[in-house]
Amino acid sequence: ERGKGGMIHTDVYPLFYIRYAGMLASTPWMLQNLCVVAAADRPTIRMAHFLNACIWIALFAGAAILAPAKWVFWLLACCAFGGLNWTVNRPMWQQVQSRDRPTRRLFQKLALLMLGCWSCYPLIWLFCDGARALSSDAGISIYTCLDILSQCICGLMLVRTVKENPTMCAAGASRAEAANSEEQESILASHDQA
Repeated sequence: ERGKGGMIHTDVYPLFYIRYAGMLASTPWMLQNLCVVAAADRPTIRMAHFLNACIWIALFAGAAILAPAKWVFWLLACCAFGGLNWTVNRPMWQQVQSRDRPTRRLFQKLALLMLGCWSCYPLIWLFCDGARALSSDAGISIYTCLDILSQCICGLMLVRTVKENPTMCAAGASRAEAANSEEQESILASHDQA
């Protein structure tokens, strides 16, 4: 039954659906900032956002299901996280190599903090929403700490860096836009030839 405060009460363990909605709404912005810093191309950005959405939707679906099928959704979330990890560490890493040293260092710090914290979510999910071995209060406390680390600290790092070097992210955004417009021109040229 639906309760107050963004949670659904089950027989033994509440499902805080608002947590998953919040992560589904907030993590794309963090990921987009990482893509701008890396000057990632459009296909890489799309893949990263798709995998990010898969993570949070699968974790929510697994938490909402009381049957053993919830572990399939946990595995799907872990696979999506592995794909996101690969996307950040391969294509984005290759794209950020053409940037200056401070930008590469910022990308490394942001990627390490984000992926490090985000890798904890499926692990904590195992004990909280999966096995329900921890109390809901302990789960809330752990998730809150992870949220502060992954969202607030990353945001503060970005704000501080942009304040110190305002052209850093603007250069990444303009480079990404230029790459995307070149991609669109090549697609249009291939359509004209066909």
